[in-house]
Amino acid sequence: MSRVRRWKQGVGLALGLALALVGRPLLVRADAGAAAASASSAPAPLTQPQETWDPALLRQAGLNPAALHCNQLVSWGPDLQAQAQEVADQIQAQLPHGALATAEARSHFHDRVTDILFWRLVRTLIIDAEQHNAGVIALRGYHWTDSSGVRHPVLVFRSAIVNNGGGGPSCSLSLLESGAVRHVVNLYDADKIPVGAIIDREQAMAKSCGATYFSPDEAERRYGSWRNQLRQAPEASADYRRAMQSLARLIREQILAPGGQPPQGNIYLHCGGGMHRSGIVMGILDRCINQESLQVVEKRYRFHTAWRSAAEPGGAEAGNLQVIKNFDCQSLRLPARGS
Repeated sequence: MSRVRRWKQGVGLALGLALALVGRPLLVRADAGAAAASASSAPAPLTQPQETWDPALLRQAGLNPAALHCNQLVSWGPDLQAQAQEVADQIQAQLPHGALATAEARSHFHDRVTDILFWRLVRTLIIDAEQHNAGVIALRGYHWTDSSGVRHPVLVFRSAIVNNGGGGPSCSLSLLESGAVRHVVNLYDADKIPVGAIIDREQAMAKSCGATYFSPDEAERRYGSWRNQLRQAPEASADYRRAMQSLARLIREQILAPGGQPPQGNIYLHCGGGMHRSGIVMGILDRCINQESLQVVEKRYRFHTAWRSAAEPGGAEAGNLQVIKNFDCQSLRLPARGS
């Protein structure tokens, strides 16, 4: 099934979910439905340059690139919110007179329908259309040794949440089976995109392959809502500093020393779209561990957010780059053994 067809099916499901809220059949204007389902609503994906998924690096690490079923496609729909609001307007306009008696009730209903539609469209764009937004880097100075005594560089893979139950080749399963991934870090600690079944399957796959799994529930419990705090708190505030400290602990404890030990294999991390949480963590690893220049860090960040130009920024957020630049690399120093 083509990505465009999956996109259209997902849009139809989004509309069905929203209409189910009302509990009666409603007519959504044909041109709005067509616009929402059109291929133009799913922008042409970018294919990432080789440097973000380098076959030579994979072979150097002892892996077969052809065995890893992850793609480097990424796009962002700048009009998803507007589409969701337009359809919500139409649904609300067709409600029976008096169904929503107060302005507060009407506003709440409209916001709720818009929210459901928007995040279903996001899921369709990223997951149903199978845009993996995959990338990989080697951590400078980090190695692991396999059961045959062969030493390998530690790779950190990244992606969006990927569909691991569609019947075709699975990106996440291929990383576990053929990518020597021994620790999975799920950074998606929100509940907006409907992905519960995907996460459950991913966790089960990790366990069956002998890998450890860091879940969103653990992330919230151990590190708090660091991403939201970094977006909302002033840079000079105590909340911002605490969020930075939480982020540093997360990277130390889940990437540099999972389970308090050096990595025993490769690492795989993802968030929702592979843009924001993943982009921040990978940018910090590139800057602080791999000693990459800010120019390289920014270039890679933009690739994974579907940034095309200042006029078409995709999902890029200037605040994420600022977090990467502000981050104190010294905070990633691991404590000495026995200390």
